[in-house]
Amino acid sequence: MTPSRRNPGWGALYLLLVALFLAALETGVRSHEDEIASLQDGSLIKLQMFLLRQPTDILFIGTSRSQDGIDPSLIAGQMGQASGHPLRGFNAAAAGGSLDRMYYLADKALDKPGLRLLGLEVSTAQLSDTPWSPDFNAPETTDDFEGRLQHWVSRHVYTVRYRKTFRLENIVKYPFLLFPDADDGTRWFGQVGTRLLKMDTPTSELTPPPWNMDRLKLQETTPASQTTDANSAKINSIFLGISEKARQRGVTLFLYAPPVSGSAAQSECSDKNFNAFRRISRQTGAPLFFYDCTDAPVGYFSDETHLTSLGKQFWSTRLAADMAASLDWPR
Repeated sequence: MTPSRRNPGWGALYLLLVALFLAALETGVRSHEDEIASLQDGSLIKLQMFLLRQPTDILFIGTSRSQDGIDPSLIAGQMGQASGHPLRGFNAAAAGGSLDRMYYLADKALDKPGLRLLGLEVSTAQLSDTPWSPDFNAPETTDDFEGRLQHWVSRHVYTVRYRKTFRLENIVKYPFLLFPDADDGTRWFGQVGTRLLKMDTPTSELTPPPWNMDRLKLQETTPASQTTDANSAKINSIFLGISEKARQRGVTLFLYAPPVSGSAAQSECSDKNFNAFRRISRQTGAPLFFYDCTDAPVGYFSDETHLTSLGKQFWSTRLAADMAASLDWPR
């Protein structure tokens, strides 16, 4: 008996189906490049959620301190009552911070119609000059043939360029882009300070922490010409650029510094940092919400720089009241 031979047509059909699948995948990635790319970074995916959402009135951009400390729905609800009509808020803050990251997010967000208030966190982390780029998949270019080939393929084949987004830890975030209105940037994003510390005093009997803006009235700002910050020129340029674009778009810009405690307060709330924050506020004309770095009772902080859920509720409530009373914005 002659041995059975495989039908060569099946192999050709298999290769054709694989080629069609890869072509369809490549086409899908190319047509949704921004969404696919955003899966690799917490700030980028929140930016894409904001851009895909229905018109949103209030946006917060900051580090993990803002992610843990800002309740956008609570703030939008309180300010909506003050303005007489409902408002929508979104928390686009994520772990990590730098001037480049903040500028990229704010610049893109200001292109979306409907935004009324843009809040930028001012903190030592947010103002750091750490290099950052939205492209995390650019291959390192080398002079050998293999390096040049990898660079060429990555530039022209998008499924290769964004290959890291197909990892399980990234692809599971895709539903946030399919349903961007189902989350305000806090509900399904993990907090550093989710665990309330064990307290001897019942929550109902806790005294609210004394967060206020008294220092704004008591302390003058060092003139910009007397500062020696190495990156002060870049800070000025970025904030002035954002404030000018916000003015052109009819968006009210404001600055805020999330509260800290313990040893972090000694550094974050030093006169040097406070004066730098005030200088940015004066140069841009954006109101600054800076609160005394007074240690709060146990239960409001999970560590020295991140609020617990209870701390977020107290601070967001106070911040909303101060915003409603102080901000001059289109209602």
